[in-house]
Amino acid sequence: MPDRYNWDLTEIYASDASWDASRTELGTDVAKLAAAKRERFPTPGELFDTLALRDRVDERAARVSSYANLRHDLDTREGRGQQMREQSR
Repeated sequence: MPDRYNWDLTEIYASDASWDASRTELGTDVAKLAAAKRERFPTPGELFDTLALRDRVDERAARVSSYANLRHDLDTREGRGQQMREQSR
């Protein structure tokens, strides 16, 4: 299929390598978020920081997942797209 009919995934990530780096950072941020889980926060600033981290995790998870799914759909015969899709879950 001509390239003009394909998605321009560089608008999401510049390359598969940058997607992989973001996916790794997402795992780190999820671990930080899990460690910050508590019923009460000692200061409003700590609550704010935790909520900001949660928002970054949500945004990054959506970008990682979208890129992987679109990358897979470009050519479902290609193994790398399938691998990325599985890694993003």
